[in-house]
Amino acid sequence: MDIVLKGEKPLYIELYIELEKMINDGILKPNCKMPSKRQLSIDLNISLNTVINSYEMLKDEGYIYTIEKKGYFVTKQPSLSKKPLNKEILVDDEIKYKYDFTTKNIRDFDNKSWNKIVKEVLLDNNYLNKSPFLGEKELKVAIKEHLKNNRSIDVNESNIIITSGMEGLNKVLNLLDIKNIYLENPGYHKIKDISLEKEIKYIDLDEKGVLIPDSKGILYTTSFNQFPTGIKMTIDRKKELISYAINTNSYIIEDDFDTEFRINSSPVTPLLKLDYNHVIFFSSFSTTMFPGLRISYIILPNELMNKYISKYKNDSNPVSSLIQLSLAKYISQGEYARSCNKLKKLYLQRRQALINELKKYDIFKPLEKKNYISLLVKINTKIDINKLTNYLKENGININSIMDYDINKKYSNTLVLGYTNISEDEIKDSIEYLYLKIKEYK
Repeated sequence: MDIVLKGEKPLYIELYIELEKMINDGILKPNCKMPSKRQLSIDLNISLNTVINSYEMLKDEGYIYTIEKKGYFVTKQPSLSKKPLNKEILVDDEIKYKYDFTTKNIRDFDNKSWNKIVKEVLLDNNYLNKSPFLGEKELKVAIKEHLKNNRSIDVNESNIIITSGMEGLNKVLNLLDIKNIYLENPGYHKIKDISLEKEIKYIDLDEKGVLIPDSKGILYTTSFNQFPTGIKMTIDRKKELISYAINTNSYIIEDDFDTEFRINSSPVTPLLKLDYNHVIFFSSFSTTMFPGLRISYIILPNELMNKYISKYKNDSNPVSSLIQLSLAKYISQGEYARSCNKLKKLYLQRRQALINELKKYDIFKPLEKKNYISLLVKINTKIDINKLTNYLKENGININSIMDYDINKKYSNTLVLGYTNISEDEIKDSIEYLYLKIKEYK
């Protein structure tokens, strides 16, 4: 097997990337047997654990499967033909809760480095100029390099739009002469509030991710880590979705939610990497830094980018030059990556502390799916979960259940415990208080 590991990244990630490419390029055929872990470790002069980690990552994403006592085999998947990108593009006050288990805010952001960079940008006075309507080039280049180094996504900065919140998506939706928008159910349904001229349809999930829509449309999906269920979309489902989009001339909006806090830092294959012509990539810095930042970005296919430029070229960019130039420096100097890694470690510790505390009470059953800023917890008793969450809110606990994200309000006794608003010092008291209030309600 012709594999060269350069040591530019952790070896298990480099090996994963090489094997993933060989499978996607058809070098490793469906159902063919993979080299044994031990033999591959000898051939490449790497540790057995490195090979095991790479194989487990491939297995988790659905690239390979195991047969007991026989080994690993390549999964049969839909074939795709990818076209490269054209590199030349024209150019209310809230209630104060005693404990907040929602995921809407990150309060652990260390702003020392951020404040220092903002002061530097203030001194050089470049922020006084009006930003281009697509966003500052420095920021778009920084995002491009970050995606390449951390997600193995290779795009041109001319395909990136800097915007505020989800407002930019509304502009993109207005470019599309497609009447249906498909939303995952249960899922994050905020986009319906900006899609007033579209027909909203809800689509179920299975263990592989969101199901394939039955007609042409715009599918909004959190493919990396589906919120709130924590389902990781498998590679075969991703390829089926891309085939659907190509065959029906549909579009997929891929929300990069939660990706920066991934536990093993593995470069899970995004839909965008599979097809640059039918995937609209969306990501927000408000969920990884602080909500007041109000800055996000969208990556558009060439055809849509040209339409966007033609329609909105006289608009102003909604994000200030000061914020954009500061964020560009923050990313390019490595501060953003360091901040995400620090928060990731913090949340892993907090997550485990929550699990340990919940297990002290027989009423709770924490589901250890790898949601990265929230934890699913079943209540081990039949209870009206909607009335319970309302009761908890009235008693100072801001918390949601799976049913809050289900348009059909299908019964579930599962709570969604976010832990970005709960400090580690509060965990013991907050879980005890939650337990007492549930017992009191019953």
